Amino acid sequence: MSMTKRFAVAALLFIAAACEATYYKLTDPATGREYYAVDYTNKGDMIEFKDAKTGARTTVQNARVLEINERTFNDGVAAPAR
Repeated sequence: MSMTKRFAVAALLFIAAACEATYYKLTDPATGREYYAVDYTNKGDMIEFKDAKTGARTTVQNARVLEINERTFNDGVAAPAR
């Protein structure tokens, strides 16, 4: 494989890896309620994020944060609220 083709393949792989999202399940330890988000901000003992189910900006104290895969995220977002 020529050097140009190798560079092009490496660039495409890099772009594909950069486009992959990270998904999180955040759990409020006080209520047990689960939230799903693609990003969050840690502000001391407060976690702030956009709830994927409702679109609301949400803040939870001492939330447990777990990185999850896309399928688990989609299943969680689609599940009815408890």
